[in-house]
Amino acid sequence: MEQENKNTIAQEVIKKLEEGQVKPIARWHFVLRNSTFWALWGLSVVLGSCASAATIFVFFNAGWQYQSVTHDNFFKFLLDTLPLFWLVAIGLMVFFGYYNIRHTNRGYRFSVYLVMVSSVVASFIGGTILYTLGIAGDIDNIKRPLPFAPPIISLEENRWNNTNRGLVSGFVKSFDREAKTLTLVLISGEEKTLSTIELQDNDLSYLNQNSHVRIIGGVDEGNKGIFVACAVLPWEPQLGRQKPAPRMPELPPEFGERKELDERISICKDVRPYQNYRRVLIRH
Repeated sequence: MEQENKNTIAQEVIKKLEEGQVKPIARWHFVLRNSTFWALWGLSVVLGSCASAATIFVFFNAGWQYQSVTHDNFFKFLLDTLPLFWLVAIGLMVFFGYYNIRHTNRGYRFSVYLVMVSSVVASFIGGTILYTLGIAGDIDNIKRPLPFAPPIISLEENRWNNTNRGLVSGFVKSFDREAKTLTLVLISGEEKTLSTIELQDNDLSYLNQNSHVRIIGGVDEGNKGIFVACAVLPWEPQLGRQKPAPRMPELPPEFGERKELDERISICKDVRPYQNYRRVLIRH
């Protein structure tokens, strides 16, 4: 009796399949679907690795050691520096990876926590490798056309081109030791002439032709509004393959003994970023 019921049910199922003209799906469809979702998960990890590499690059090139020079407080610096674009990109890639891996034939077995953590870890490892290979800066530069997410190097260059705050950056075109003048080519292509009369020997050593430098100083209103350089810092982005950017120059022995400091550097002593820089320099 039981066998007859089974046969009846089987016949009814076959009849309905025939009436609905249902055709069996070939196995390769399922294999292709499963492989596609795994491939998409792998793609999400690759893209997440690129975003992680750019995030690491931003972290190492944000100018943390100069934040008291470029910003009024640390909170403003953090808001200005936080790589929201890349952090959001990482989040989207992790979600994208989770969505695809859960749609594989055995993806349902993996917990949400496991999938998310594995995607983040894989992206971070991949990002570290890309950063070490020295291409993280190129990845961060991809978003240059976006007005709301400038690359960190462009952001830093803009921070250091604010004469109202006493900051200038650019490439050394020429340096005249006799006349104590320096000509810089700014990122805008404009040429700017500065006075180096207040610089010390350790600052002058950075003024080689074509060198990329940051300069802290102030405007001398009594001398045709010329910008007077108070300190020079080298600019060497940490791209992953290069050696770490050099520490800020050590104070020369005579720095603390210069009795004429308050008398001679009348411009520099009133420049707040320069005074902040001196405090940071002394701590190093």
